[in-house]
Amino acid sequence: MLFQIRLRLELDGLLPFCYGASGRVYPEGTVIEMSRGLIACKIKMGQPPKETDLVNIFADGPDVVPAFPRMQQECWDAWLASLPP
Repeated sequence: MLFQIRLRLELDGLLPFCYGASGRVYPEGTVIEMSRGLIACKIKMGQPPKETDLVNIFADGPDVVPAFPRMQQECWDAWLASLPP
């Protein structure tokens, strides 16, 4: 749901300031299913997520980096590529 809202906001150049719209957070499938879409994972290059990296998508914090959906996907792809084999 937040993703669709963000796509509409992007048309006007607007970015929500919350973890769900942060480039360093991604709504990973298993976590999303278990949380009904309200929890996502903070990502750190080269590191798998830990339980302490889970955040509410509507919360904010000093580490939120607002990003458009496409940019968030690019961050996720770069993070995946940075993980050890």
